[in-house]
Amino acid sequence: MQSPQALLEEVPDPRRGRALRYPLSAVLASLVLAKVAGKQGGRHAETFSKALPQKELEFLGYPFNRRTQRYEAPSDTTFQRVMASVEPSALERAAQRRVALSAPAGAGGRWQANPRREPPESGRPPLGDGLAGRSP
Repeated sequence: MQSPQALLEEVPDPRRGRALRYPLSAVLASLVLAKVAGKQGGRHAETFSKALPQKELEFLGYPFNRRTQRYEAPSDTTFQRVMASVEPSALERAAQRRVALSAPAGAGGRWQANPRREPPESGRPPLGDGLAGRSP
């Protein structure tokens, strides 16, 4: 199975010239990770990415700066340019492909990522599902 980052590498890169300093898949992966962490927008993605440990920046594919001896994440303007230029349908296709690849064999398109669990007969949700104190 392909990694999520490998699927992001399939997204066409609309950038040209100097704008290619950071791999598109790394920038998109950072945006996804920042979004999952509750951050939104270029400025927040920059702050999130620059706080990542060096090993994670290396894993994501960011370039190594020989002068500073560090892997470097892009600035907020890079994140904003990527968000403005990448075709949303290309990202959607990559996400759909990821979901399709993670479905169990033989699911026949009926696989659900988070099937709703029925509450026990007591009417109270089971422990550990995050619904404590809410009515079913």
